[in-house]
Formats: sequence, C-alpha cells, structure tokens
Amino acid sequence: MDLRKTLNLPDPDATIPMKANLPSLEPAIQSIWAERNVYARIQEARQDAPVFVLHDGPPYTNSPIHIGTAMNKILKDFVLKSRTMMGYWAPYVPGFDTHGLPIEMAVTKKLADQKMEHTGAALRKACREHVAEFIGVQSAQFQRLGVFGLWEKPYATLDFKFEAEIVRTFGRLAEKGLTYRGLRPTQWSPTLRTALADTEIVYQEGHVSKAIYVAFEMEKTGAFDRYFEPIYAIIWTTTPWTIPANLALAFHHEFDYALVSVPGHPGLYLLAEALVEKVAAKLGWEGWQVMNKAQGEAFEGMTFRHPIFGRPSVGVLADYVTAEDGTGIVHTAPSHGRDDFYTGQKYGLPVPNTVNERGVLTEETGEFAGTYFKDCDTKVVDRLAELGYLLLAEDYVHSYPYAERDGKPV
Repeated sequence: MDLRKTLNLPDPDATIPMKANLPSLEPAIQSIWAERNVYARIQEARQDAPVFVLHDGPPYTNSPIHIGTAMNKILKDFVLKSRTMMGYWAPYVPGFDTHGLPIEMAVTKKLADQKMEHTGAALRKACREHVAEFIGVQSAQFQRLGVFGLWEKPYATLDFKFEAEIVRTFGRLAEKGLTYRGLRPTQWSPTLRTALADTEIVYQEGHVSKAIYVAFEMEKTGAFDRYFEPIYAIIWTTTPWTIPANLALAFHHEFDYALVSVPGHPGLYLLAEALVEKVAAKLGWEGWQVMNKAQGEAFEGMTFRHPIFGRPSVGVLADYVTAEDGTGIVHTAPSHGRDDFYTGQKYGLPVPNTVNERGVLTEETGEFAGTYFKDCDTKVVDRLAELGYLLLAEDYVHSYPYAERDGKPV
C-alpha cells in the first residue's frame, strides 16, 4: 500500500506567500461571495428556521464611516452571523438615519460657498442629494468590511414611504385621542436657531454673566400690612434679559425669611434669614437689623410689583430654592428655564413669547423689543438703576451651557 495516497497532501508545486496581501485578497473573496450570491442563498436555506431579528440603530449619513461606526456595525455582524451558524434565520436590512441639523448645516455651508440659494425647496433638494451620496459611500464601506445584509434594498428615513407611514401612525394616535399640543422647556441656540438636546450641551467654565440684585416691592396684606415702610423682596439673577418676562417670585416653604432694616435705606428688605449676612456684606449694608421673620409658606399667593412694568408678580413655592447662593428668593420667568416653566404650570401662569428664535426680545417686552438678549446686560440693568430697583450689578464668572455644535452660549 502506498501510504502517501491516504493523505491529503498539498500540491508540491504550491507555495504559501510571505504576505497575506489582504487589500487585494479580501476584495477577491468578496467578489466570489457576490458572484455566488452567498447572502441570498443563506437566507433561502434558513427560511423555515426560527427567526432572529436584530433591531439596528441606523448610522447618520453626513460623512464616511469612522472607527466607532465601523466597530458598531462589525459587532452586530458578528451577532447575526453567529446566530445564522446556530441555525436561525437572521436577515439583516441595513438602514440610514438621514434627518438632522448637521446635514442641513453642512449643505448650507456648501451652498453658501458656491453662492447658491440655500433656503426652502432648494435646500431640501440639496440635502437629499447630500444624503444620497453618503448612503452610497457608507454602503460601500460597510460591504468592504464584510458586513452581510440586504444592501441592494436598504431603508432610509428620508424615503417618502417611510415619512408617510410616520404621518399615518401619528394620525391613528390622534384619532384615538392619544395626542395633545402643549409647551415644554428646551435649550435653544440663538445662533443656530434651533432647539438642542441635553446631550448637545457643554458647560464651559469661565463664562462671564452680569449678576444683579433687584428689589420687588410687596403689596402688603395680612400680617405685613402693619408696616408703614415699603417692603422689598430681593432677588439675584445672572440673566438680566429674563427680567422683562418675570411673573413670579419663588420661596422655599421651609425657609425662614427675614425683614431687614438698613440705616439710610427707605423701607424693609425681605430675604432668606440664612443669607442675610452674606447679602449684607455684598451690598455694603452697615448697622442692619432683623425686624421680623416669617416662614416661606406665608408668601405663597402674595403679590409683588414688577420693578419695570408694575404688573403683579405672584409669590410661589418651590423646592429648588436654596440658601447657598443668591437671596433665597428666586426670580421666576415661566418662558425661560425648566424650573421656572414647571413652577409656572403648577400655578397656572402664562408663558409669554418674550424672546424670538434669533435671541431678540419681542413686542411682549415693551420698551425692550428689538434688543438682542445679551444687550440687556446694559439696557435692562440701566433701566432698573434709573427706576431705583437695582441694588447691585457685577460681573459673575461661572459655568454656563454652550452649544456643542457651534461653541456658542445658549
């Protein structure tokens, strides 16, 4: 017996290359897969097997893939191929996320550089062309990585059928009375003119705001009616541009609040007892004296006068009021700030539109209409000083939210 004939020996003339030469070898292998229609044959062979479906969050189509996108897709391909080898039918329909401001920004810049129209229908058409380009780029890149899938028939969120199904689904929800229209607070970029998700906000240290202490005169009732002197609640804020939108003053129901007499100052000042010394030092009070105290809950429903417009500013209660900074009384503008908004909703306060999408104050702000919000650091502050309600204005360095997209404050 010739034992050599019992062994599967390699071709004696064959050689093993010193280099794998993968850039050439891999496309050749993939070409064989495509020629033999391997993916379709796998799906056909598994049609009667138990189904395994991977719900894949689609990649964003604004650029070629990066290392994170590649790793994400490769790991999912591992899962699908391993399940296929376990005997499951594991089809994969690739998808592409084609909506979002980054696409619009990229296209707007491209059109602006070409001095072309970049509004309305022209912009939407250019965005679709931009997305189609990168769907093609990413599809080719994912297939080059060896990812199996129905690449000849992917889904994209800009497909009209896809968009129409969203409308139909919303219509069914509306017919069942499961929808409502309302307001919600959100971060807003006046430079980008768009709402921002919390994940798009970066807090930067060293931001300089104009911090102001402002007096709101109380309309005295009940136990406070016995005082001849006017009583002023003191608030502290780093956003002078929100003062025209003020509709309430927030107190903490458990805090003790002090009525303070200051020699040389007409009237009494109201603030949290725990902050009197700190505020007195900041405002330069000397010889001050606490005349009386009251718990925060006593101020719920009381009326204070807006220092500029003279309209009512109602006393409300809120747990987010602290005795660490400010005065223990929080200026509340339901149009600006999450806490302010929900406190306003609790007390049935309106939400006036006092700043437009460009960061410019609207007609709702009266004399400040047309003022850019940052210019209120001068215009509103000067007006408060002119009326005698500004106790102090100073620069305040702190952490402030910036939009990650353009690095500008929100």
